[in-house]
Amino acid sequence: MKFLKRDFLINFILFSFSTAFLKVVGLVVFFYLGSQLSSSDYASFGILYSLQVLVNTFGIAGVVEFFVSRVHHTNNEDVKRELESVVATLLLILLTITCLFISIYFVIRYEPGIDLFLSFLFVLINSVVLTISSFRTQIERLYGNYKDSLKFSFVVPLSSFIIGFVLFNMEHSVNSFFLGCALGSILSLLFLGGLNFNLSLSSYGLVWIAGLSCLPHIGSGFFGWVGGYGINHIITSELNVSVISTFSFLYPVGSLMQLFASSMNQAWSPVFFREIHSDFSSSLEIKNKRFFKLMIFFLTLIGVIMVIFVPKLVRFFGGNIVAYVENEFYLFAIVLSYVVLPPFWHCQNYFLAYGLGGDLFNVGALSTGLGILFTVLFIRYFGEVGVYLGILSTSIIKVVIIYIVSIRHWKLNVSFDFLFACLFCLSIFYICWYFLF
Repeated sequence: MKFLKRDFLINFILFSFSTAFLKVVGLVVFFYLGSQLSSSDYASFGILYSLQVLVNTFGIAGVVEFFVSRVHHTNNEDVKRELESVVATLLLILLTITCLFISIYFVIRYEPGIDLFLSFLFVLINSVVLTISSFRTQIERLYGNYKDSLKFSFVVPLSSFIIGFVLFNMEHSVNSFFLGCALGSILSLLFLGGLNFNLSLSSYGLVWIAGLSCLPHIGSGFFGWVGGYGINHIITSELNVSVISTFSFLYPVGSLMQLFASSMNQAWSPVFFREIHSDFSSSLEIKNKRFFKLMIFFLTLIGVIMVIFVPKLVRFFGGNIVAYVENEFYLFAIVLSYVVLPPFWHCQNYFLAYGLGGDLFNVGALSTGLGILFTVLFIRYFGEVGVYLGILSTSIIKVVIIYIVSIRHWKLNVSFDFLFACLFCLSIFYICWYFLF
């Protein structure tokens, strides 16, 4: 791993460890909630949590990318501060618009009672605070303030989980959990001074330009959400509550792989962007290939661990969640859907590096549209198992389409041979595990 520099490795280890720890804490909390809540209450929790993910996705989509694209072209500190004020202003505008539209959708679609609507409001508050924290995380990381970045990425979500868990144990309701999450995130962000940034009240033109540049990223984020947590809202139209609660439990468990891959990519992408703009050569693509081979290997390894230990851990917790792992193929399909994705991220970095957000948007629109179509068809013909076949097919479609588009622009060396080998080994392992144990 000589191609990985010391600073990169240190940052990768720190952020990967903190991300993994947060995910473990989140899974423990979700396991506990699932064991205590009824199937219908856990389904409500799943719907609300998916909307929280949507706010987090929309609120920051493209904001930091715009900042990166502009700040690298200047060494003037005043200009940098003005750019930071512009993106902070844009962040708040996006969050306001996102919360407004999601509120309209939620009220019309679900016609909530008082308790459910209060839970939804707490989710919105928590989502906004977590998005601001994520924004501060990435800005501090760009400035090289890794300790401050780690504080925002770790302390705020951890506080949200802890206070949410405490209040849930006092009342045992979805409402109390999300209230606690909102309180925890607000108090911790205030303690860290996370709201201490300036807004741009004069650069309306630049804010408008920045907003337009975010549109492809917002579209891509939406398509990614629809193919993931957003499937819950498709299930509500096709299947019963128990299917929603099962998916609401299994998908966050599987998303441990997404978070691990994202932490790897967040550590590698700044190195990649810096080198590709300074001196693009075949040696950079060799490093890129090695990095994503490493990601495929780690995701395969994590997949094996999850197939073995998640059902055991669920049975250890007991309660209602035991029913959610009765069919272990569901978890395996989610695992496969993440293992196949590194070639997508490999190609995506080139689109982001060269500012081809529009092309990336088109790739997302086409692949997600086809993925949703296949998911609905699978659900219609195969019932519950169709949900997980749809997730897997969506990931495969994303990889195929972005690769076809990418090779028209760049000469890429994607590790498909290594990916197929890992998928084959993982499938053989699952079959042996299923029949022998």
